[in-house]
Amino acid sequence: MVVEQLDKKHQKVKAVYFQSKCIQIINVFKSIDTRENISALSTGILDDHTHVLSMSENARIINFWNERNTSEFFIKVQIDTNITPYIVGWQLKPNNDNLMGTVVTTKNMTKKGKKTEVLISFSLDQIKSVAQYWHLMLTVRDHQGQKHITTITKSNWKTKIKLLPDGYRHSKKYKDEVIYPTIQSNMHFVIEARQITKYEQFKYIRRSWLAYSLVLIFLPLIRYLNIWVFFEKNATSAHENAWLTFKRMREMYPQRLIYYAITRDTKSKLNITDKNIIILGTWKYYFIIYLTKLLLSSETRYHVLGDSQFHRSMLVNKMSKKVHIFLQHGMNGIKDVPMFHYGHGQIDFLIAASNWEKELIIKEWHYPDNRVFVTGLPRWDELVPEMLSHNVITFMPTWQPDIANLTQNMFENTAFYKTYKTLFESSQFVNYMSQNNIDVHLILHPKFLRYSQSFKKLKHVTINVSSDITTLISKSQILVTDYSSTAWDSLYLGRKVIFFRYADLHNNNGLNVNTIGTVVNDSASLIAALIESNDHTHNQLESYFEPKSPNNTQRVIEKLMINQKKFKIHTFTYLNRKLIKIIKR
Repeated sequence: MVVEQLDKKHQKVKAVYFQSKCIQIINVFKSIDTRENISALSTGILDDHTHVLSMSENARIINFWNERNTSEFFIKVQIDTNITPYIVGWQLKPNNDNLMGTVVTTKNMTKKGKKTEVLISFSLDQIKSVAQYWHLMLTVRDHQGQKHITTITKSNWKTKIKLLPDGYRHSKKYKDEVIYPTIQSNMHFVIEARQITKYEQFKYIRRSWLAYSLVLIFLPLIRYLNIWVFFEKNATSAHENAWLTFKRMREMYPQRLIYYAITRDTKSKLNITDKNIIILGTWKYYFIIYLTKLLLSSETRYHVLGDSQFHRSMLVNKMSKKVHIFLQHGMNGIKDVPMFHYGHGQIDFLIAASNWEKELIIKEWHYPDNRVFVTGLPRWDELVPEMLSHNVITFMPTWQPDIANLTQNMFENTAFYKTYKTLFESSQFVNYMSQNNIDVHLILHPKFLRYSQSFKKLKHVTINVSSDITTLISKSQILVTDYSSTAWDSLYLGRKVIFFRYADLHNNNGLNVNTIGTVVNDSASLIAALIESNDHTHNQLESYFEPKSPNNTQRVIEKLMINQKKFKIHTFTYLNRKLIKIIKR
């Protein structure tokens, strides 16, 4: 009871504080909305087609709520009155292209001058957590009978204030799922639906609140304690740049307050014994992450929270004030990752694998020069060129968000799975591998593990998990990937890389990979590329890795120690910092 009262009290205090801050930006949002409407209407009188389309794009969400004892959820949308005769219907569309949308019910329409307010509703059992985000869609038909679908992402200032910084406050638990409206970092309104995760269960939320109340008096000492916490993907691995840097730093500075966050199951599985390991969900874990100054990882900052990183809790807001040093998941350039860009709130400082990558980060990601340190990647210290085996070929497809959270049957019907199944079962592929005594390995991205049974149906292929990467890359004569950054590790060793980009693979706007490897678009071309001579080199490859030298981990630690005075904790949470920028503009 004490915790629940404390939670409610905090929420009320936070809401009052946040609303007082938001009063200052109400006029800003109003002026933004007005400018958007004027801009849209000024182009909407060109012809009937353009006029209808423009009016539909003016729609915006002005309120939402859910009934306390029912599964019904309501959204109120404001549209131009003139468009009402052209409306065909409303639906919620998932961000997963493999799933169908769901039709929502129009409850009533209320005309208010030139605007009409439409109240729509849907039942929570229509929303499935197999798609993380659901967008509200409006379908209209113009005078020529053509249908046009518009995604409703705009919302008024009142809705933004209700949802920032914590849309989770309006969540509704349905069976084993949690569903709630939220405002994304690009200020788009979406409905989020997902499975309830382990670390957002009540006992962990209660523990985090109690731990925070106990460390409150010590928070002013954060900069003096100078605690550093390392972690990797979802705090469930220990083989990447963060773990390698932590291990070496513990050897060099055994007295420093540095820790590694990981789940209990992963610690047991990997048999890690260092006393500075902190287990997610424990009292020690909560005390340390509240008091830490630096978060250092090979992923974005919220992975330190494990599977509760999407729960927009008080804990998430506290983590957004920490300084985050990105130790890289791999060398970049093959694909664009907007989340890593400067100003997105995920990264404060980062290392670069080479001078070439630093230039890319400054130019494409817009980081200031003094926030990027050229060090090389610690995981390159683990690569062993002497392990090369001429009869090992490794496939490593990377994760694709449009195949997230599918059932086993749905996954096996995706173009992704069918493409690899066709390849691995083709007689030409099987005969070539058998005749040349070649071992074929498939490394699964951690998010593919739920589909491991599907992959295990494939014959002539050995299935591996991500922790096998370093050893397999060292052994492999050829690496086949779509756009994984692991390609750089193979190129670092001077190995052949084939980029398998089948027809349905989305364009990722990265580097022209023809300059660093062989690009193929179908199974037949891939088999031909595997059979071709393995003497596949590019003279310009060395320039991508300059300065290339050993002891990358050592250089990372040296850069961190030299620059640690730059690492100053944020005064405000990320979302508050973003709103302050809007006000200044």
